Amino acid sequence: MKQLYTFCRGFAAFMIIQYGFAKINGSQFTVLDSVLDKRLEDVSGFWLTWYYFGYSQAYGWIIALVQIVGGMMLLFHRSTLLGALVLFGAMGNIIFINLFFDISTSAMTAAFVIEAALAFILWYNRHTLISAFWKRGGVIMQVDNIHFPAPFRWLTRVMILVIPALFTYWVANFNNRHPTSIDGSWKVESVSGARTADMMPERIYFEYNRAYMTVFAYPDSNKTHHFVVNESDNSLSIWDLWLRKDDLLFAGKFEWESESLMVEGLFLQDSVSTKLKLSRMRPGS
Repeated sequence: MKQLYTFCRGFAAFMIIQYGFAKINGSQFTVLDSVLDKRLEDVSGFWLTWYYFGYSQAYGWIIALVQIVGGMMLLFHRSTLLGALVLFGAMGNIIFINLFFDISTSAMTAAFVIEAALAFILWYNRHTLISAFWKRGGVIMQVDNIHFPAPFRWLTRVMILVIPALFTYWVANFNNRHPTSIDGSWKVESVSGARTADMMPERIYFEYNRAYMTVFAYPDSNKTHHFVVNESDNSLSIWDLWLRKDDLLFAGKFEWESESLMVEGLFLQDSVSTKLKLSRMRPGS
């Protein structure tokens, strides 16, 4: 039982601290340009939630600090119970958000597992809680813990703090993002040379917050593709499915013309050279 209690403390601390640093480092609460340009009624509950919580950076940082500080409290015997009480309510709220805003199955599962670990910590300290809240003159009781050597305890605490910080920084800045010179929202001003000009998207998004993702916005739908830019020769390649270089859709080059982006190349489904003139636009315009 003591081993499970110790595991739950470390596991919950690691996971919650990771979520805290994810907010600080920018791997949570960042919204895609293509989502910002959708009508509000077309935006999913996930992106509504992400945009709402990311609207105020200060608020997001407060949530992050609560998670990081609460997670660190789980790593010290004297503050474990207080940290578990604070985080149990916070994770309960996250579960409700995941449930009612249709975030994702994986996020829901992770939240339930963390909440279960916190619930076990509270149950393990149930005599202290009963003594403190239900009995007059109650005395705070020390639960039976596994006592590791002090250097090991401090090394574990430091690693549980540092690893999530580094991991979420990598996710935000290297996994989620691979900046290119053409990132942003673009309106298709003109199309020439294509047999299917009427089938060209109205807008094209080269997403800054999702590495290699480009979104073609048509009047009635959006399609997500994979793109790669070679800055040395201004070449642009687009594949059918994001994160899969399967069917090549477009191969060509781009150049700058004043404030416009000129893209010229071959759409493989047409086998005809096509030239697009794109103008940069602000999300929501």
